[in-house]
Amino acid sequence: MEEYRLVLRQLRSPDDVNRLSHSMGIEREVLWSIYSQERVKKMMFAHRDMMNKADILLQKWKKGMSITEIASAEDFAPALMARIILHAMGTSQKRTRKIMKDPELVSDQRLREEIEEAIKNDLLYSPEAHEEQAARGVWGEERLFRWLDSKGWEYVKQDEMSTGAGVKTPDALFRRPVDIRGNPVRWIDSKALFGSPYEIKKGYQKQFKPYIERFGPGAVVYWFGYVRPEKEWKDLMIIDERLEEL
Repeated sequence: MEEYRLVLRQLRSPDDVNRLSHSMGIEREVLWSIYSQERVKKMMFAHRDMMNKADILLQKWKKGMSITEIASAEDFAPALMARIILHAMGTSQKRTRKIMKDPELVSDQRLREEIEEAIKNDLLYSPEAHEEQAARGVWGEERLFRWLDSKGWEYVKQDEMSTGAGVKTPDALFRRPVDIRGNPVRWIDSKALFGSPYEIKKGYQKQFKPYIERFGPGAVVYWFGYVRPEKEWKDLMIIDERLEEL
């Protein structure tokens, strides 16, 4: 926990990721996961404030500030700021989604070029960033499945489960309980990210608790490590990549 807090105090920008990786000997992927989580959390809490002053931000843009400059001044994600500016202009959410995927849809040259710049400078909310995040999730699932196959355990993958609409399911459900570190486990889930206290608590409330209530005890793998939570939940095992050594 102390090392995690030390990292948080020093991890303020993407440039700090490589710097701390060299100085602290922590894998870059781990640091990037921590940084991106903290940044996303900050954007989540700041988004409402930005929306409330969308008209003021639009006036700044009309007076000559670029979208990226406004985002920098507000310490806000450039791609999200582009969305807010479009919203203030009266653009529908559906149209905004299309524009963010294809800025060429915008006829105004200045606006189009600034949206392109915002997307290019956004490492978390650009379409490319979302694709990378999705690919990372697939990588984690495939890594988990390879380990499960090496154990010879029978399981059903998430996309093979028959469930009702809106029912959340884990990445793998064992056909019969398996033993992991002396504990019976009915399901296991992959998380291709760092398990911070905030992420673990959020994951428990939204996913793991419903899994436990429906299927029984389970496990979650945080491939980039985790901070041991102060509160440990019954019937939930938290592990990292050392899973593959079991």
